[in-house]
Amino acid sequence: MDDEHQQQFQQIAQFAGMSRSKATALEVGTFMDFAVAYRPNSSDEGVLSHSFENDIFLSGVPEYRPVATDIVLDIGAHLGDFSLFVSRKVNRVYAVEANGETYALLRANVSMNEANNIITDHAAIAGNNGYTELFHAVDGESWGDSTEFNYRNSSETVRSVTLDRYLFERNIPRVNFAKFNCEGAEFRIIMSTDAATLSKFDTMLILYHCDLVPEFNEQDLCRKFNQSGFKTTTRNQERERGWIIATRT
Repeated sequence: MDDEHQQQFQQIAQFAGMSRSKATALEVGTFMDFAVAYRPNSSDEGVLSHSFENDIFLSGVPEYRPVATDIVLDIGAHLGDFSLFVSRKVNRVYAVEANGETYALLRANVSMNEANNIITDHAAIAGNNGYTELFHAVDGESWGDSTEFNYRNSSETVRSVTLDRYLFERNIPRVNFAKFNCEGAEFRIIMSTDAATLSKFDTMLILYHCDLVPEFNEQDLCRKFNQSGFKTTTRNQERERGWIIATRT
């Protein structure tokens, strides 16, 4: 990216809430034809390595095929890589990110790419409404922040909102595809959501993290989905983590 565009991005990043020093340290890469700002020498680079042309989410969920009228919900949107990628295939994307600094990057990336059909929100989708502590991941990691697991006694307070409340506030009558990558919060989100709210979803991808929330496991989620009218498939299992794909029957 040339100096003019780098300066433009830094202005956007500062507007989105990042300090000047942090905005100046960012790098901007081109992925497909998207310009994406990220934190160099961090796990942002790993996230981007399986995004866009190497996307693992749509390719890993053949049960869902996006169409132009679809609504997508991206919980744990991070830099906005998946939101940007899917935004050109669907009508609207709602991208929710809890970490304040990462949310600033999400907003900046959406703005820089003029992705006007992406709605961003700074919040933690959770099992209750109010505020919660978001515990920061270990040093050197730019993802993995969790409302469920205290990694290193570093945190920030963030607004929490239930899935039902979020759909109500955003006036979302139906979600064709939802991705949940929220580091343990997926259990309390899903387990506290009633069947009527879940009926508004067609297909959901849940990245579950049993190691962060030992009182729940993936079978609990599958039972909840099955009782609410979904069939479930489990993929990419590795130790206490994996994917659950829930598809409305």
